[in-house]
Amino acid sequence: MPQDHLEYYLAIESDLVTCSRFVDFSTNNFQTHSLEFARIILAASAEIDAVAKEFCKAINAASRADNILKYADEIILVYPNITNIEIAAPRHNIRLKPWDNWTATTSPPWWRAHNNIKHDRANNFGEANLENAIAAASGLLAIILYFYKQKNGQQLEISVFDGPKLFCVTNLSQNDDWENGGIFWGYTLP
Repeated sequence: MPQDHLEYYLAIESDLVTCSRFVDFSTNNFQTHSLEFARIILAASAEIDAVAKEFCKAINAASRADNILKYADEIILVYPNITNIEIAAPRHNIRLKPWDNWTATTSPPWWRAHNNIKHDRANNFGEANLENAIAAASGLLAIILYFYKQKNGQQLEISVFDGPKLFCVTNLSQNDDWENGGIFWGYTLP
């Protein structure tokens, strides 16, 4: 259920916000790595895998997609702008496109880091860094938003009080249903 995915995202985001008390979220610290960043990357990526699988089934009930490249093949066909969605952490002056360059042959850099950490953490621990943690968490938010739109035929309405506190979608368009406002910026899907 999409709302469950959002709740899971919010738990991951909360952990990431806690990390900001110890490591300043700036590009100067993007290579700072830790066990907590490893945990966030692994948790966000595992949830992305679950959401993407459901997303593909929502697009095509007969879908057999079972990995990030096969998910791209099906999701990007219907939602090509997912690769353009820009997520920001305004308080930290950070902007990124977590799904940039995602194709049926290329996974995002943070996803490759996730696999490296998952399969050989001892030799790839440096990839458990702030940059990949932010990218994985923002990638999860983005895919949840698109999944919800596919599943329910409309944008997800999120309360300013119950929604994400760290990230927002930045590329606003007058053709989308989301609005800016309050503490939490609304989402616009490109």
